[in-house]
Amino acid sequence: MPAFSRIAVSGSKLALACLFVGGWERVAFATPWAFDHTVGSTRWTQPVTIYIPPHPTDPAAVGAIREAVAIWQRFLVANNVPVTLRSVELDAQGRDPDTQRPPDTEAVGSVLVSFSEAIEEPGNTRVFNEGPLAGPPARLTPDGRPIIANATGTHGGIELRNNLGTSLRAVTMHELGHALFLDHDARRDAVMQELLESYGHLESPGPHELQELRAIYAPANVALQASAIPLDDGWFRYDYQVAWLGGGPLALAQVWTGDAPVADPYAWPGWTPDLQGDWFTLRVAPDDDFDGHLDELDEELRFGFRARRPPIETLGWAGATLAVLGPDAVPEATAFAVWCAMVLMLLSKSRGARI
Repeated sequence: MPAFSRIAVSGSKLALACLFVGGWERVAFATPWAFDHTVGSTRWTQPVTIYIPPHPTDPAAVGAIREAVAIWQRFLVANNVPVTLRSVELDAQGRDPDTQRPPDTEAVGSVLVSFSEAIEEPGNTRVFNEGPLAGPPARLTPDGRPIIANATGTHGGIELRNNLGTSLRAVTMHELGHALFLDHDARRDAVMQELLESYGHLESPGPHELQELRAIYAPANVALQASAIPLDDGWFRYDYQVAWLGGGPLALAQVWTGDAPVADPYAWPGWTPDLQGDWFTLRVAPDDDFDGHLDELDEELRFGFRARRPPIETLGWAGATLAVLGPDAVPEATAFAVWCAMVLMLLSKSRGARI
C-alpha cells in the first residue's frame, strides 16, 4: 500500500533531533533539561556564576564546592565546550565581596547554592529557561501555554544536604552536571549516575558527560523523513528516518502526538522509546555506550509507532523547528461533534432548499 504522504526536511543546531514540539518536565535521560513547554535542547548562552554561601557548621564545605566548580570548568575548557563556569564565595552576611551586596539570584547566569536539612536526596538542582515561540504551525501545551523552541538557561539553584561531609565535592560535581542540563546516566564511569554510592569515588566528568554535552552545545545538521501508511485495522503506521549530516551528536527524537492513541513503538538498538505524556519521545538509552548517538560513526536512525488518528502536518524540531508529519491530535469526541454539526448544517440547508 502506498505511503499516505511524505515530508523531507533538513535543519541545523544543537545536539538533538526532536521531531515535533513538546518538552520535558525537568530532565530527559542523559540529555538536556527542558520544561513541558519547550522543544529542542536547553543550554546556557551566558557565563554561569555559582554563588557559594558559608556552610552553617562545616568550614571546609566552601572549598569542596569551589573545587567541584573548578573541575567542571577545566573539563569544559579542555574539551572546547562553550560554557563558562566560575564560583563566587559569599561572606557571612550572604554578600558578594566584589559588590558588597547579596547576589541577584534571578540575574541571567546566576546559580545559588544552599544547604538544607529538609531534603532526602544528597542534592537537588533547578534551572529556569526562556526562549522564542516555536512554529509554524503553532502548538500549545495541554494547559494552554505556547511552546518555546531552543530555550536558554536563565537562573537556578543547587540545594545540598548539609551533612554530606567528605561526599560534598562529589555531590556538588554531580549537581553541577544537572545545572549544565545533563540528566542521570547509568554508565559506570559517569559522574551523572543516579546514586551517590555509584559515583562518589569518581574524580571528574568523563567521556560520557562529554558526549552528552556535545549533544547539547555542538551544532548539528539533520535531515528528516516521515511517512504514514494506512493499515487494514483502521490505524496508521508512522515511520521516521533521521540522517545525521555533520556537527555534534544527536541524542533525542520526539513527535507531537497530543492525545492520539499510540502503540507498538519500535526503534533501533541504543534508543529507548517513551509513550508518556503528549509526546512520543525517543532517547539514547541511559546505559548506551555511544551506540545510540547519531554522529560520524552512526549516521542514521529509524523509529516509529502505530496511531489511531490520521496524519496531519504538525510542529517538529530537528535542530530547528519545522513541519513534520504526525497523528491528528483532535479528540475523537470533538471530531465526532464537528462531523455531526456538519451533517446537521447540510440537512438544514437541504430542508431549506425544499421549502
